Amino acid sequence: MAAVHNIPLDQSQAGLVSGAVAFQLTSKSRADRLVRIDSVWEVELRRECAVIVARTLSSFSPDNLLDDGIDATHRALDLLSVETQEHLSTRAPASHYIMFSRDTVPTVLRHCDVCDFPIEVSVGIEVRRADGTIETQPIPPTASWTPSFRFYRLAQSSPDLFDAYRNMFLALEALLDKLFPKLQREGEKAWLRRSATSASSANLSSLARPGMTSAEQIVDYLYDVRIQLFHAKTGRTLIPNERVSYTAVANAYPILVGLWTEIVRAYLFTGRGVGIVTRQGFKLMMEKAFHVATLAVSSDQTPPNASDASVSPLGQAFAALAEGQELRETRAGYMCLRAGATVASLPTGQSIGRIAVLIGEQVVLASGIEGGLTLGGVDVFETQLTLRLVNRGLPSTDFL
Repeated sequence: MAAVHNIPLDQSQAGLVSGAVAFQLTSKSRADRLVRIDSVWEVELRRECAVIVARTLSSFSPDNLLDDGIDATHRALDLLSVETQEHLSTRAPASHYIMFSRDTVPTVLRHCDVCDFPIEVSVGIEVRRADGTIETQPIPPTASWTPSFRFYRLAQSSPDLFDAYRNMFLALEALLDKLFPKLQREGEKAWLRRSATSASSANLSSLARPGMTSAEQIVDYLYDVRIQLFHAKTGRTLIPNERVSYTAVANAYPILVGLWTEIVRAYLFTGRGVGIVTRQGFKLMMEKAFHVATLAVSSDQTPPNASDASVSPLGQAFAALAEGQELRETRAGYMCLRAGATVASLPTGQSIGRIAVLIGEQVVLASGIEGGLTLGGVDVFETQLTLRLVNRGLPSTDFL
C-alpha cells in the first residue's frame, strides 16, 4: 500500500484510485474524518495528524490532479468548518504536497517541497569629512499614511491566498483613487486601465509577460481574477478550477503586488530603496553551490534541524536517489533540485521519513515527511525540492 501517515494514497473505500494528493495542515485534526466531494473525490483526515489526503477514481493530468485536489481538499475543510466547528487550513498546498498517479507508466509517487532562502542586503551611505569625522545622516522621512497602506498590510499578513489577493486589489484601487480619481460615470475597469496608463512615472517593465506588455493588458489580466474573487452570488463565486485555478491566482498575485509597489515607489516615496539579490544572481549562486549535490532518503522521521549532520540522526541506513538528477530554474527566483529512483532499487520495505541534500558527505538541507511515506505498489519515487529566493527587502508574493 502507498500511504502517508498510514492514510492510503492508492485506494479508497470504492476501490483502487487513479490518483491522490496529500497536503500538510497548519494544525492537527481532532478526529478521523472522511468527506466525499461530488462523487469524484474522497478526502480523509486522521485524528492527531496534520496531513490530509484527497483521492479520486477519475483520471487527471498531473497539473489538473494537483489543482482539483486542492479544490476538493478546501471544499472538505469548508464542510468540516461548518459541521464540526473545526477550522483547519492547508499549508501552501501548491508548494508542499505528495502526489500519487496510477495513470502514468510506470506508477509514480512524487514528493514536492520548498526551501526558502531568505536574503537581506543592507545598503547605507557614509559621508566622511576631510578631518576623518563621519557626518550624521538625517533619518529618512516617513511617508504620509493613506488607506492603501492598510489593505497592503492586511494582504501581506494574510496566510490565505484569496484573502490576500482581495486585500491587495483593494490596496491598488485605493492607491489609484488617490492619484487618479475615478471620473463621473466612468466604468470600473475603464478607470483602472486609464489610471494604470496614467502612472507613467512607474517602471512597469518588470511586470511584462508574454502577451501582456502594456499597462492596460496587465490591468485586464489582474481584473479578470479580481472580478471572480469579489462576488458571492450563484454563478459569480470563484471556486478553484470552475473559473480560475488556485495556482492561476497564485501566479497573478506577484504581478498585482509588483504593480502596486512600482506605483507607490514612483508617487509616494522618494529616494528610498532596498538592497536585493537579483534572480539571475540567485540562479548563479544556487548553480555554484548545488551543481554537485545529491539527494538521499531515510526511514528516519526525526524532524529536520539546521544542525543536522547526517541524513539519519538516528543512524538508520539511507539510499541515494541517482536517477534523473537535475538542477534547473523553473521560474525566476526558483531553482528545482530533482531526483528519483525505482522503488525496486531501494532497500526492501523502504519507507521515507526524511529527504536530505548532500554535498559530498555533508547535509546542507533536509525535508521531513510527517508520519512517513510507504511505497507499496509504486514503481518510481521522485522528489522535487525547490530552492526559493526570498528578498526580505521586498513584499512577500509567494503562496505557491
